[in-house]
Amino acid sequence: NLIDGDFKGTSLRGLYLYNTNIGNIEPLNELLPEYLRNLNLGQNNLGHIPPAKFHAIVKRFPRLTNLYVQNSDLLTISDLRQTNVTFLWVDRNPFICDCRISWLKTFSYRNPAQCGNPVELQGKIIEEVGIEDLCPGES
Repeated sequence: NLIDGDFKGTSLRGLYLYNTNIGNIEPLNELLPEYLRNLNLGQNNLGHIPPAKFHAIVKRFPRLTNLYVQNSDLLTISDLRQTNVTFLWVDRNPFICDCRISWLKTFSYRNPAQCGNPVELQGKIIEEVGIEDLCPGES
């Protein structure tokens, strides 16, 4: 368990919390130093966190460049292009392929992510799905 002050006075640049049964990352927002550069939250249950709240937590770390959230039950992820994240590891999440994740098609540094839903896009790599399929009716 992390408590307030655990990282005070440290030069912590990365934290590896892979497969640690984290379901709530909000406490990390206050506990971790803002100069964090690498954060691995992969293989945790993060799917219930609202995208706006997740985005606010990421923005709390202005030097964060590497974010790992693979296999974390994410259904969507907010647009991180206006953050300093340059490497985003998002594979093995059951993404709902719609307009909310269309930004992933143009995000340069990431590993391939696949659609979990809708059924007609299930298993397809997001980058290969046409924008008209992600955002039907929006041209």
